[in-house]
Amino acid sequence: MVISSISIDDDKESWKTALRQERMPWNQFIAIDSTKNLIDMHYNIHSIPKAYLFDKQKNLLAIFNGKDSVLLKKMETFFNRIN
Repeated sequence: MVISSISIDDDKESWKTALRQERMPWNQFIAIDSTKNLIDMHYNIHSIPKAYLFDKQKNLLAIFNGKDSVLLKKMETFFNRIN
């Protein structure tokens, strides 16, 4: 499994500060300006966090919305269903 995070923060320096503080072990990216608009249009992001689960062939398997505890519970339920 590969996890990547794409931030839609408006302030790149605040994002960098958060990266140093939170030390998340996965790939971190930031969408700025026109890239942010393209991501929003393509993935319909109206709230965060939002997570997408893709298989190796890049097929979308599931979309998760919600805060950390809700998101983790939904992902756990999904993984239990497919195992």
